[in-house]
Amino acid sequence: MKLNYEEKIEIYNERKLNHKSLKRIAKERGPAFRAVEYMVRSAVRHGIEALKHKWTYYSPEFKEAAVKRVMPGRESVNEVSLDIGLSNHGTVSRWIKEYKENGYTVIERIKGRNAKEETGNGSGI
Repeated sequence: MKLNYEEKIEIYNERKLNHKSLKRIAKERGPAFRAVEYMVRSAVRHGIEALKHKWTYYSPEFKEAAVKRVMPGRESVNEVSLDIGLSNHGTVSRWIKEYKENGYTVIERIKGRNAKEETGNGSGI
């Protein structure tokens, strides 16, 4: 379930101002408990602005440094994600999966659509 910024603020306030349990918030609002917990912890650590979703470019070196903090089992995925200020706790997990699939190398993904192949007659047929 995707939440907008206002809904995230409401959840944060329910937890911090009304002292409602994370479990109860998750049950009433719909997102998974872990997502609610991560969102609140992120706002506490980085400020309420951390709840705004924004696209950010992460260099291959940045991704590899994050992956290497987790891979040897020194730190948890959640702690690394929170520490580096990611909006989603699953991002580092995805980076680890891609890192392993690519032979322990970070591959930079290209954003956007592929250009359509042209047939030469302009009709696309």
